[in-house]
Amino acid sequence: MPALNFKLSDREKYDALWEKLNPEYTEEGNYTVNINICDVFDDYALCYDLESHDYFRQYYQKDENGVELGDKAKVYILEVSEEEYAALTRMREANEGSFTKVEENFNKALTDVDTLTTDNSTLAEAAGKVEGLETTIATLEQEKSEQETRINTLTQELDGLHEFKNEVQNKEKQEILNKYAPKLDDAIVETYSAKLGEYTAKDLEKDLSYELVQANPAIFNVEREPAIPKDAPLTGIEAILEKYSKKD
Repeated sequence: MPALNFKLSDREKYDALWEKLNPEYTEEGNYTVNINICDVFDDYALCYDLESHDYFRQYYQKDENGVELGDKAKVYILEVSEEEYAALTRMREANEGSFTKVEENFNKALTDVDTLTTDNSTLAEAAGKVEGLETTIATLEQEKSEQETRINTLTQELDGLHEFKNEVQNKEKQEILNKYAPKLDDAIVETYSAKLGEYTAKDLEKDLSYELVQANPAIFNVEREPAIPKDAPLTGIEAILEKYSKKD
């Protein structure tokens, strides 16, 4: 036999739920009605408690015997216009059919906004630091350029001083060479003239002095006047003057 699907009509669901919610609606219970059903949906019924005057959702499950009651959740009926109701309906449909999801999604959106705000603040702070670093780098580059210019200027001045010093030293060494040149062979003078830059003035004069001695050893053979002995007896006029000077 083909399988049969059990299905309650809206009217049958209403009646079955009404009986479950009002168990004292019997002769023994004096036909007492506690709960009024306002509307029935796929998985819950919107109900009104006549004693507490509260509205609530009564969840239920359908089975082959009828309905089985589930959880109950208190709800609130709001007075809204048709336009407001339509907006609320769209809001609920956009949030998985639940106003709870509206709050969750709204809170998540707030968190996302806070996160973005923090991120933007962090980015702004980072951008400020980058801008500060760029300014520092620009300042350092300017200082570097100024230092390089100063170094180039000092280098040029130093080169000028070295050139001036070399000119003075070369002039001094040339004068020393010119002083010895008349007393030395031309070949020797030319040799020292070619190597003039390798000498200091002191070393040049020392080497030229050596060359002069080598070329003319007799330069040290100088005749000297004979020394008068200190203890030799005086004679002639010197003796007379000595004699009278002692009497005084």
